[in-house]
Amino acid sequence: LLYNTLKENEKQSINATIKLNQLNNDLESEINDSEIKLKVENLNFSH
Repeated sequence: LLYNTLKENEKQSINATIKLNQLNNDLESEINDSEIKLKVENLNFSH
């Protein structure tokens, strides 16, 4: 029983880690997108 609980906890923490990594990746790509948009806007202003 204890072993099963440990295994279940391990699975849940692995899933949580995967979700966090996914969120992190989503955030990073959103940040990259907005940085690119800012650069494009800055280029437009300079003309």
